[in-house]
Amino acid sequence: MTEPLCTISNLTIAFGTMGEPVVDAASLRIAPGEFHAIVGESGSGKTMLARSILGLLPSGGRIVAGQVDFDGRNITQLSPESMRKIRGKEIGMIFQDPMGSLNPALRIGTQMSEALRLHSGLDRCMARDQAERLLDQVGIRHPRRALDQFPHEFSGGMRQRIMIASTLLPGPKLLIADEPTTALDTIAQANVMEILTKVTVESGVAVLFISHDLGLVAHRADTVTVMDKARVIEQGSYEEVLLNPRTEKTKALLAAVPQGTAKPEDSRPRETLLEVRSAQIEFRGRRKLPWLRPAITRAVDNVSFDLRKGETLAVIGASGSGKTTLGRAILGLVPLSAGEVRLSGDKVSGLGRKEFRTKTQGIQIVFQDPIGALDPRMRVLDLVAESLRHHQNLSRQNKRDRSCETLEECGLGKGLHQRFPHQLSGGQRQRVAIARALVSRPDIIVLDEPVSALDVTVQEQILQLLDRLKAQHGLSYIFISHDIGVVEDIADRVIIMIDGKIVERGSAHAVFNSPKHEFTRQLLSVLPELREVDGRFQLVYRDHTNPAQAKHSTVNR
Repeated sequence: MTEPLCTISNLTIAFGTMGEPVVDAASLRIAPGEFHAIVGESGSGKTMLARSILGLLPSGGRIVAGQVDFDGRNITQLSPESMRKIRGKEIGMIFQDPMGSLNPALRIGTQMSEALRLHSGLDRCMARDQAERLLDQVGIRHPRRALDQFPHEFSGGMRQRIMIASTLLPGPKLLIADEPTTALDTIAQANVMEILTKVTVESGVAVLFISHDLGLVAHRADTVTVMDKARVIEQGSYEEVLLNPRTEKTKALLAAVPQGTAKPEDSRPRETLLEVRSAQIEFRGRRKLPWLRPAITRAVDNVSFDLRKGETLAVIGASGSGKTTLGRAILGLVPLSAGEVRLSGDKVSGLGRKEFRTKTQGIQIVFQDPIGALDPRMRVLDLVAESLRHHQNLSRQNKRDRSCETLEECGLGKGLHQRFPHQLSGGQRQRVAIARALVSRPDIIVLDEPVSALDVTVQEQILQLLDRLKAQHGLSYIFISHDIGVVEDIADRVIIMIDGKIVERGSAHAVFNSPKHEFTRQLLSVLPELREVDGRFQLVYRDHTNPAQAKHSTVNR
C-alpha cells in the first residue's frame, strides 16, 4: 500500500472550554495523487476538518484530541513559524469566497506572484510569467491584461479561477479545495475539474475536495467521506458511498439532488409585468495613457425579453456572460447605456432616484451572498422591517407585525428574530434574504444564484419555499443561475446568454430536451449527473449529438 501523504487520526475540534465538538473523533487518509472528497450538510464540520490541516481554525477553535500527520510529520505540534513555511508551498487551499481571499487593493499579478516569490526565490519577471501561464490554463481570457487588473473587475466565477491559479502556482503536494466550483457554470466546472485532474495525475498532487455537488464528486473523486453533525458517518470509494450508500443520511443527501424534470410548456395567456427592450450596458476601463481612449466592455448587448405574471424565467450563462449585470440593471443598480425597462407598461429606466423608487416598489432582489448583503450589525427582524421604511402608510407596529409574519412564512420562528446574521446557518441567512424581499409584497423577485452556496438538502428546502411563496402570493421570478438541474426543476421559460447576448430562449421543456444552440448542448452535456435510475443511483450523461432528442446514458468511470 502507498504510504499516505496526510493522515487525520481521531481529530476532535471544539470552541471554548465546554463547547460541543464541531469535529468529533474524525479520521481519514489521503494518498499522494488521490482525489478525496468530503460531503455533508452545512455545519457538519467538513470545512473545520480541512482547515485544521493548515492550522487555520477560527478564533476560539482548538484541537482537543487527535492529530494531523503530513508527509511524515505531526503538524499539529509545529510552531506558527514552521507552519508558515508549509502553507502555500506544501499545502495550498482554495477558499469558497474568492472576494474575501483576494486583496481588493492589489493587482492580480502582485497577489499571485507573492507566494511564489516567497517560497521559490524567483524574480518578479519569472513569477509573472508563471502566473500568466496558469491564468491561461484556468481559462482567463487575456491573461496578461488580467495580471494588471483588480479583483472587483472580474465576475465571481473569474475570481474563483484566479484563486485556483494562485494556489496551484507554488506547486503544493496537497491541495485543499473548499467548494471551488460553487460560483461556476457547468462548462467552467468541467474545465476546473480537468485542471485539478491533470495536476493530480502529472504531479502526484493530492486533492482534498469539499463540495455539496454530489454529481461533481461522483464524477471525479476516488474516495469519499460523508460527515453529519461533526462525525464521519460513511467512508469508502465513490462507488461504495454514492452509488451504494449504507447510511440513511447519505441516502437522504442523494435523494435531495435535483433530478432535472422540466415543466411542460404552459400556453395560457398571462399578463406581462416586465419588458426589457434592446438593453445595452457598457463599462469603461482605465486609460493606460492620458491621451488614449479607455477600453469599453459591453457586458449586456441588445437584450430583450418579457416576464409574465406568475412565471419563473431563468437566465443561464457562463461566468462573465452578463446575467447578473442584467438582473441588477432591471432594479436600477446598474445604468443602461441604451434600451429601456418597462414595469407594468411604465418606463422605469432613466428615471430620477425618487421617482424610480416609487415606481419600482413591486420588484425586489435576493443576492447570491446573503452574508454580504445583510448588515452584520442588525438583528433579523430589523433587517426585514428595513425593507418597509419607504411605506409611509404603515405604522411602526404594522411594519414589525408584517415582518414577523413574513419571517414565519419563510420558516424562521420567533426564536431567531433577535439573532444577528453570523448566528444563523447559510440556509437560514438565505431565508432572511428572501423574507426581506418578500415583506414589501412585490410582484417580481430577481433571484441571483439564491441556492448556489447551499448543500443539497438546504437547497431543496429553499426551492420548495420559493415554489410555495410563488403559488401563495402570485409572484414572478427572474431566476439567475448556472445550475442546470435546479433551473430545470423550477423554471417555466429559459434564456441562455453568452458574452452579453441571448443565444437561445424558450420553454424549459423545449430548451432542455431539444437544445438548438451548440453552447446550450455543451452546458447540458459536459458533466455527468447523479440520478436515480430504477431505484438505484447512477452517473448518467445527456447525449445531445442529435438536436431533436436528448438521451441519457450511464457513465462508466
